[in-house]
Amino acid sequence: MDSMSSLFKNLPGIKPLTPSGGGKSYIGGTNSIKINILQPAENGKISKDIPLRVSINVKNDGESPAEGQVCVTGLNPTVFEESKACECQEFSLKGKSRYEDEDVTLNFDEGPANIDEFTINDFSVTSIARFNYKTYASVEGCVVKDLAASKDCKARQDARIIGVSSAPLQITSVVQELLSTSDEEYTMTLIIEVSHKGSGEFFDVSLDKDACVENSNINKKVEINLINAPGRATCAPLTIKKKEDKGTTTCIITGVQARNYKPMMNIELSYAYEVRESNKFQVV
Repeated sequence: MDSMSSLFKNLPGIKPLTPSGGGKSYIGGTNSIKINILQPAENGKISKDIPLRVSINVKNDGESPAEGQVCVTGLNPTVFEESKACECQEFSLKGKSRYEDEDVTLNFDEGPANIDEFTINDFSVTSIARFNYKTYASVEGCVVKDLAASKDCKARQDARIIGVSSAPLQITSVVQELLSTSDEEYTMTLIIEVSHKGSGEFFDVSLDKDACVENSNINKKVEINLINAPGRATCAPLTIKKKEDKGTTTCIITGVQARNYKPMMNIELSYAYEVRESNKFQVV
């Protein structure tokens, strides 16, 4: 191995142009925060003489840490006089790993039901979780000294996605473009396609996490961060129209050294997400 190859082998995020592997190992999937109304149970019955306690289990089935709020709404305030139109509690959970996951149970005390024989006893309660979340991906690029003579790298080609974390927004495609700016440097452009695969709704990461406040954003913005880029990286935020579940953005990397190597890069998406669950129950 010559001295230049040895130098590049030892640079962080860079390896020689050889068959590659590695990258961060992810569980994968499309899960994030899951909420489960434990009490009152779906189609369950509660006594009018016992104060209602709404118990909600919040579990992180995805790989990103999550911080946000869980809110309870939908109870009839004329029946449950101690309830509020919408009541919230904060939560913070670590991301899931292959060996452990984290959950928490939140309790909301709503008081006894004020009903008589003429009151319809069918009710429902809704739980809303709104929180910050991230998607992580490892991507392998391709750079060579002489692009025209290379069989390994092309001016435009698909970058290799090593893995994507479990999250509702998924990185489904990364296309790499190389433009020579001198004999020693390239500008690399990554064209990143993001698709919504979850069952909830995503919003701007700057959105108020108070789930009692209805979100009226027409467009949804996702922040993009590129880590371990082989040069100076600038990424444009991704904006997806409200009724669409897919969008494309770019990261431009300048000052990419024209040598034979495969840079390993990490892409991070930041956004806000919301999931809901409702249970119907009876008071007897």
